[in-house]
Amino acid sequence: METKKDILDFLKPRERETLNSDYFSNMASNAIVQANLQKQKTKARIIRRTFYWVSSIAAIIFLILRVETIDSTVKCDFNSISTSELYSYIDNNIDDFDENLLIHYLKIEPTDTTKKSNSNNEIKINPNQSSEINNSQIKSDPFENINEEDILKYLENEGVSEEELEEEING
Repeated sequence: METKKDILDFLKPRERETLNSDYFSNMASNAIVQANLQKQKTKARIIRRTFYWVSSIAAIIFLILRVETIDSTVKCDFNSISTSELYSYIDNNIDDFDENLLIHYLKIEPTDTTKKSNSNNEIKINPNQSSEINNSQIKSDPFENINEEDILKYLENEGVSEEELEEEING
């Protein structure tokens, strides 16, 4: 004969979880301790952020002051430079110069640039002369007297053909 098996017979009742009696008595003190720990962490975080900001600002101020002192210590005696040294420097770095600035300081009309001077006279520079020029100081275009024939003659003297020039311009 078969006996009926009931599933409820295999389940055992679970014990109820009960809180310890000390839990409620210590709950207030535990909450105060946790709040104090959180305040200390917040204060430490604020102090750390303040330290980073102050040190960053101090580093920036230091760099600004250091850069200013480096720039102000550069001195050069322009009167000790010979004309040949100056011409050599200009030949090597001609692309770095502004044409209007050169014309302002030289105070000459544009002339044939293929002629070179071999004099070794020293150049005297007035330190009180302003190194800045206004557009109103330069009243004429330095290239207004140059025509197409002059340009072609210059290119011929430099050994540049019109085809090479067009290729260079067009890329």
